[in-house]
Amino acid sequence: MINAATSRLLSIVTSLVRRLWPPISWRSVALWVIVGINVVLLTLYFWSRGGATTELRVDVIGSDYRAFVDGQLIAEAHFEGRERGGVGIVLPRAGRVPSLPQPSGIDSIRVTDASSGEVIFEDSFDGQPSSIWEIVPDDWTISDGVLETAAGGLISTGFRSWGDYVVEAKLRNVTEAVTYVRMEDTRNAVFFKMRPYRHYDTSLTLLEDGDAVDRQGGGGLRLDRGQTIQSMAAMLLRPYPIALLMIVSAVTLAFLLRVSWLERQLQSVGTFIVSTADTIVVVLAAGTFVLLWYMLYVVGDAIPKVPDSVLYVFQSKIFASFNVTADAPPVRESFSIFHPHFLQVVDGRWFSHYQFGHPLFLAVGQLFGAVWLVPPILGAGSVLLIYFVGKRVYGVMAGMIAAVVLMFSPFFQMTASNFMSHNTAVFVILAGLFFLTRPLKRPMLSMFLSGIFLGLLFNMRPLTAVAFTPIMGAFLLYELFRAGDERKQVFRETLAFGAGGALMLLAYFGYNLATTGEFLTSPYALQGTFGSNTFGFGGRHTIEIGLQNEQVLLSLMLLVANGWPIAIGLVFVALPFVLGSRNRWDYMLGGAVLSIAAANIFYLNAAVMHGPRFWYETMPFLMLLTGRGAQSLRDESSRVGDWLAGRFDWFPSTSTTGITTVAVSGLIAWLVMFSAWGWMLENRTAWPEITFVPRKISELEGFNFTDRRLLDRADELELENALVLVEGPRADEGRCAQWWCYGSVFWTNSPELDGNIVWAERQNNSDDVALLAEYEDRQLYVAAYSSGTIRPVTSGTIIRDVEERMAEEGVEAPTPEPDLSPEERDEVRLADLDTLRQALNTYAEQTGALPDTLGQVQTLCVYRDLDAGCALSTVLTELPADPLGEPASNGYWYSSDGTTFHLFAIQEGGEPEETQCPENLPPLGGAEHLFCVAGPTP
Repeated sequence: MINAATSRLLSIVTSLVRRLWPPISWRSVALWVIVGINVVLLTLYFWSRGGATTELRVDVIGSDYRAFVDGQLIAEAHFEGRERGGVGIVLPRAGRVPSLPQPSGIDSIRVTDASSGEVIFEDSFDGQPSSIWEIVPDDWTISDGVLETAAGGLISTGFRSWGDYVVEAKLRNVTEAVTYVRMEDTRNAVFFKMRPYRHYDTSLTLLEDGDAVDRQGGGGLRLDRGQTIQSMAAMLLRPYPIALLMIVSAVTLAFLLRVSWLERQLQSVGTFIVSTADTIVVVLAAGTFVLLWYMLYVVGDAIPKVPDSVLYVFQSKIFASFNVTADAPPVRESFSIFHPHFLQVVDGRWFSHYQFGHPLFLAVGQLFGAVWLVPPILGAGSVLLIYFVGKRVYGVMAGMIAAVVLMFSPFFQMTASNFMSHNTAVFVILAGLFFLTRPLKRPMLSMFLSGIFLGLLFNMRPLTAVAFTPIMGAFLLYELFRAGDERKQVFRETLAFGAGGALMLLAYFGYNLATTGEFLTSPYALQGTFGSNTFGFGGRHTIEIGLQNEQVLLSLMLLVANGWPIAIGLVFVALPFVLGSRNRWDYMLGGAVLSIAAANIFYLNAAVMHGPRFWYETMPFLMLLTGRGAQSLRDESSRVGDWLAGRFDWFPSTSTTGITTVAVSGLIAWLVMFSAWGWMLENRTAWPEITFVPRKISELEGFNFTDRRLLDRADELELENALVLVEGPRADEGRCAQWWCYGSVFWTNSPELDGNIVWAERQNNSDDVALLAEYEDRQLYVAAYSSGTIRPVTSGTIIRDVEERMAEEGVEAPTPEPDLSPEERDEVRLADLDTLRQALNTYAEQTGALPDTLGQVQTLCVYRDLDAGCALSTVLTELPADPLGEPASNGYWYSSDGTTFHLFAIQEGGEPEETQCPENLPPLGGAEHLFCVAGPTP
């Protein structure tokens, strides 16, 4: 009976399969592309589902504490006074960064006796947590064998009479964790803190009665590469089941809903939309301009809010004066918004370390007195260009969807409404693609212009251009290969493209010559942007850190690129490939996304600001693929639905193109409204609070702690012929510890520092006296950013304050020593460097680490709240000062990664002695040669 029923069922299934599945052509390339891609995606999906696991171990033996992360010793300390206690772990709320893989919490924990290896306590959270746990607050839950908390909190064993032991824990997808050992309670314990997401720092701290009585900083986290890659794969592939569900749903709809009169009406509407698409997109672009203008001018105060953008705007003023550089300021330290200096000085001329491309666009706005119009115009232009590129490559539907999703992208809006270079870079990419798609008329000129625009990218975002060039080159070679009888014409067009790019490459070298004085030395080299310690893996940067940065950028990209639900992610981008596309443009665009995103592994920092800005140049390619994905879903679901209808004789003569178009477009429209409801209309929280990632448009007001308070106050006072010194929160502090105190006003200076108002930074040292001598005919004011006040002051008051402060610090006026020759001053410097070297070794012995500048070169101790070298005041009663007193207050420089260090001083005479100097060192103090001391040394 069972056999008969089974046989009958098999017969029905076989008949159905034969009906649905005609004889297969096993030589079908399309079939194997689809199968191959989906097998790979499915395998990666199941492999990566759990995300990343971080293995933590803390050894507690006697008074010694050692912490290991992923098998590497990361921190150690010697703390007296704690002999016994339990363990505990503090975690932030689950879903703190919702795009990261889930669950997020404790996978397992084990405590073993340090001497015998006997297991004292263990919990793998396969069922309910052990009854030994004390949980605060009581909202911890177990998900897939991982203990997590919705609000963040502490889970601990309470006090235990455990002495020497080893704690081993596996943590899943955590952004931060604090592990208590020898714990009596949260006020009396030793704890190890680590932040494996975005910051990568660690520390061991001794707590007594709630006070941190001793703390030892640990090394930077270098997480397991495989786990980081697994985390990124899990984030990317989270929407894969949704993609399959969308395909099945669209096919089902195309098969079932076959109403001829409805289809005719929908296709008629579609024909009208296609015929008016150009006009519709022009209106969208105009709306984009108005929106971006409002965000920049009204919400964002029409001011630069990032140090980089301050320099871009200032450089654009230099260009608008029809110069490449400007005269260097009389007192450099008084006009520096950041340290190390962002404005470089060579041969008495100053300029920013950025390439000329972006400031050149801003300079056009400067000529009209409306630099704030440039970003909205370029943003609106990008919306228009992406439509035409999509239309020419894929069709009207793909172009319109690409334009709409770009316009409503939170990432696009927050980036296209500021003065950073990323918005301009996207515009020139799209302009290059616009001319690359070859309008019918004058193809040689089009290809030349395409090369010009894509060559401009190298003069804006060099790393992006270097990453994109191989993809573009491979695409052009493929076009040449498939040209057939038109190969000669295509070859000539390719040469025209190359000529445009070569012209921009020459412009790059020409700008180098005009600024640095050397054809092959870019301004970036002076800043050390692509030095061995910041770019590549020859210095302190590692592949592990690079991958961790990429993980951060990806997690934020998934939040802000569209503002859609995390379950959707970038699913439309993947659809052409899931459906087995053989369109060359799909693979060119996809390759560009991967190449540009992957290139940032070489850079030391993720530099999150307005979201994952280093990935912003992938946006045109992602948005075009989004339009293409929607179009592919429409076309393939309609085709398969029609085929099924023919097999089952279900209204086979009725097409479903209109139905599927409405369905797919409606889904896109709903997703766009979902994003706008939160980001633009602020009716829900778009994503949790993440530093430098605004959640709604209104958070662009006062973004990065920067606003117009001092500029507005100056307008109210109607200042004329004024010199305004910007000071710290207290008059005796001199510099403000944060860049925005002075950076918020510096950019309004004229390039020659001769405008109606000259804004300078108060130094409270001899620089102030020198500055007053340069501007003795001006009305003098002192401004404080913290209070937003500007008050008149006399030069005598400033000079008296300088003298009093220097007297309090025991510092004499830094005037040249007339009785010392350059060679004798060099001997003083060498002796000072030796003193500092010994002091650094002593400091390291006492604290277990060196003052850490994160590998950047800083003055030894000019900015008291910023310079790491100021920590040496704990082992030196007085820090040495250069015999010339230049620059600022000591004239020596310092860099360290916490383990090794370099000290620098200018060298005036004798043969160069730079054997210990690192490569790509930016000029310091304007000196041609430097003394360099490396350490630690015995």
